[in-house]
Amino acid sequence: MLGLTERQQQCLEGFLARKTAKEIGRELGISHHAVEQHLKASRKKLGAPDSAAAARIYAEATTTIEPYYDLPELPQAADCVQSPPHPERLIASFRVAAHEERGRAYALRPSQVCGAVGLSSVALTVILALLVAIAQGVQQLTS
Repeated sequence: MLGLTERQQQCLEGFLARKTAKEIGRELGISHHAVEQHLKASRKKLGAPDSAAAARIYAEATTTIEPYYDLPELPQAADCVQSPPHPERLIASFRVAAHEERGRAYALRPSQVCGAVGLSSVALTVILALLVAIAQGVQQLTS
């Protein structure tokens, strides 16, 4: 794909996963110098100025967008009218792309979703408090 060898693709995938050359080398059973040479060759083949640009080009060319759900998991309209689906089935039917690996999305557990929502609300509260404090400080300076 894109004229890259399998090793070059594996090294770019490791780079996309934010792994160091040593980590990629350990996983592939090669030295970190070999990883760096594979990345250099892939940059040259893709005409990229650096490894990040080469990884972006590779990711754009290889990533396919898949739905976050399978059709059999979705409740049918007739099923919803007759009896609502079980809550666990509804939760399972909505998948969140929390972790992507080679274009696949994984579902979050309900506790993970609640944790993410809770952290987001705390962060928004802190931001709002900072904005109010800044506004009060500006008001005191102007008066």
